[in-house]
Amino acid sequence: MRLSLLLTLLLLTPVATAQAPTEGFTVAPRIVSVGVATDNGDNADGGGGLGLRIGYGFTKTVTGYVSVEGASIEPGDDGVFRNDEAYALGSFDLGAQFNLLPSSGINPFLRVALNGTTARYNVDGLSTANDPEVRGGGLTLGAGAEIRLSQVLGLELALDVTGGTIQELEVGNITIAGNGDDEYATARLGLGLVWRP
Repeated sequence: MRLSLLLTLLLLTPVATAQAPTEGFTVAPRIVSVGVATDNGDNADGGGGLGLRIGYGFTKTVTGYVSVEGASIEPGDDGVFRNDEAYALGSFDLGAQFNLLPSSGINPFLRVALNGTTARYNVDGLSTANDPEVRGGGLTLGAGAEIRLSQVLGLELALDVTGGTIQELEVGNITIAGNGDDEYATARLGLGLVWRP
C-alpha cells in the first residue's frame, strides 16, 4: 500500500509541474559568467555580473524577450582592445526563445536575438562623462533549459553566445566609426530564476 502511494505521488508530481504555463509574462533575473574575445580568440578577458530578462510568451513555444546584463571584466594576459585595466561590459538583447518541450517539467530551449554591446573604461585623469566607450552590435544565439519548480517559478541554466563587429569608439565628444573589420565575441553562462507573475 505504501509503495503504491509513493509511486503515485512520484508520478503525479512531474505531471503537476509540467502544467506550468509558458504563455504570458516572465521575469528572469540571473547571475552570469562572461568571456570576451577579439582577434579570432587570441585575446580573451573574463568576469561576472548580473542580468535581467523580461519576456512574453505569445504561444507555448515562442516567447519574445528583452534582456539587459552588466558585468565587471578583468583583462587576460593580452587584454581585449589592448587594455590592461578592469572595465564594465553591458549587453542588450532583443529576441525570441523557442521552447522545445513547453509542457514538460524540464523545458529545453533555443534563443536568437539582435545584440548591442558596450565596453566602458575608467581612465585616470578623465571625468566619468568622458570615459572611453567601445560599442558594437551583432547576433546572439543561445541554448539552455528551465527546470520547473512550481507553477510560477523555475530554475534556468543557459549559454548565450554573441558575435558582432565594433561599430564605434567614443571618447568625450569625439566619436570614431568602425570600419567593420574589428570583430568581437562574448559568451555568457547564466544561472537564474524564471518567475511567471
